[in-house]
Amino acid sequence: MEVSLHNISKSFKQKDNSTLNVFSEINLTVNNGQLISLIGPSGCGKSTLLNIIAGIEVQDKGDIYIDKSLEANRLGVCGYLQQKDLLLPWRNILDNVILGSELKGEKKKESLYKAKKYLDRFGLKGFEYEYPHNLSGGMRQRASFLRTLLADQKLFLLDEPFSALDSLNRSKMQDWLLNIKKELDKTIILVTHDIDEAILLSDKIYVMSNIPAQIILTENINYPRVNTTTMLSDNNYFKTKKNIMDALSSLEN
Repeated sequence: MEVSLHNISKSFKQKDNSTLNVFSEINLTVNNGQLISLIGPSGCGKSTLLNIIAGIEVQDKGDIYIDKSLEANRLGVCGYLQQKDLLLPWRNILDNVILGSELKGEKKKESLYKAKKYLDRFGLKGFEYEYPHNLSGGMRQRASFLRTLLADQKLFLLDEPFSALDSLNRSKMQDWLLNIKKELDKTIILVTHDIDEAILLSDKIYVMSNIPAQIILTENINYPRVNTTTMLSDNNYFKTKKNIMDALSSLEN
């Protein structure tokens, strides 16, 4: 699925009736099968932009194209994975991961069959009948990711999905996502504050400014990334990271 944003602007009315301009004329493109990251200062509208792409919020101006077609009503066209896993505590892991499929009207027997094929690849085999409180944060997030995958959307929106994890689990999850990215065959938009995470996972990185936010830097990642360890020893990584840090530092002046 290809996604293109053309001149997207958004503002909010505040309690004192003043207008807060969140971003102005955002333009970006995500090609089919790409993973792109959005990086920027806190409060610059990254999550708001995801909500607009998902159809949860409506832009003030601009157009969004899905596979080159103008899409005004986008609710239901994407899977949305947020910081918290949002698993239901009264359902075991297997019943949690098929929830999206059930809500779409798929028969439970068919949903269970599809889910069980992925359990081992998602590191959940042997834990499918456990309840969320018995699992680590990384396993719960993998279960949430699998639930999103089984909903069978071509576009994934990931809003800092690993930020609540400790550094070790976060690194493992990043390497895991990098390893299965090609298998997923999805178009993915990731919001992150972690530059290393963006470089490791992304095909392209968009850096946003302070509000009213605009895209101030686009970095294409064309060099191979195997895992976090190999990335940290690559000269291309240091060049990319410096460019992004310089762009973010310029916002503080």
